[in-house]
Amino acid sequence: KWAQSTTEGRTQDRVRERVKAFAPSKIVFEATPTHVESFIAGRYDESDRRTFHAPCPKCKHWQPLRFHVHEDGPYEGRGGVVGYRDEDGKLVSPDDALRYAHYLCEQGCRIDEAHRAGMIAQGRWVRHGQWVNKRGQLKGKPTCSGRIAGYTCTSLLGPHITFGKIAAEFIRSRNDDSKLQNFVNNWLGQRWTGGQKKLKWRDVGVRLKGQLQLHSVIGEE
Repeated sequence: KWAQSTTEGRTQDRVRERVKAFAPSKIVFEATPTHVESFIAGRYDESDRRTFHAPCPKCKHWQPLRFHVHEDGPYEGRGGVVGYRDEDGKLVSPDDALRYAHYLCEQGCRIDEAHRAGMIAQGRWVRHGQWVNKRGQLKGKPTCSGRIAGYTCTSLLGPHITFGKIAAEFIRSRNDDSKLQNFVNNWLGQRWTGGQKKLKWRDVGVRLKGQLQLHSVIGEE
């Protein structure tokens, strides 16, 4: 969090000015992404957008470590934390999530908490546009140079944040936007895109008009 001056410009820009004559120089910005218009989110979009990939301890398939499973595509329903919903798709209690949550590999392998530390220890940061094959070799061409290196870090990389713990926190936060934003920002390391949708002026007009016809006048005392 940076205190912003009202007379000297953005703090982030002033930091860059301090080192512009240094040769060489490196500036490290670290912050919670908060929302889509936040400074750190914008800088990440300008970077090589690295994500953390790790190999499945069973099939050796390399994949980005993430909380939510893929919603579509060849890995739909896989590649994330599962076990915190019942057979009907409803969320279980936080206590049950702590007990039953585990990771589902993109290839369908079950990865339990006992394998998480070893899986992460073998992981690596991968630039956007690249991937890692089963031999651990980096493939593909980055979509951006490494001049600005950007990292987005999930709490799953922490030594004490288990699959069950992050699933339980998601359940506790699910029905409260402020808590859910905290989960997205501080647990997943992602920007918040939720909240109330902004209506267009036409939608506002339709809502205010209601059932009234054109040229209608209503007086009330």
